[in-house]
Amino acid sequence: MADNYLERRYEDYQAKKAAWERSQKLRNLKKRISEISASNKVDVEKKR
Repeated sequence: MADNYLERRYEDYQAKKAAWERSQKLRNLKKRISEISASNKVDVEKKR
C-alpha cells in the first residue's frame, strides 16, 4: 500500500515538474521574442 502511495505521489510530482518546465520554456521564448522585436524597432527607427 505504501508503494502505491509513493508511486502516485512521484507521478504527480513528475507531472507538475513537466508543466512547470513547459511554462518556463514558453516564458523564456516570449521574452526572447519581445527582446528581438524591440531591438528591431530600434534598428528601424535609427534607419529613418
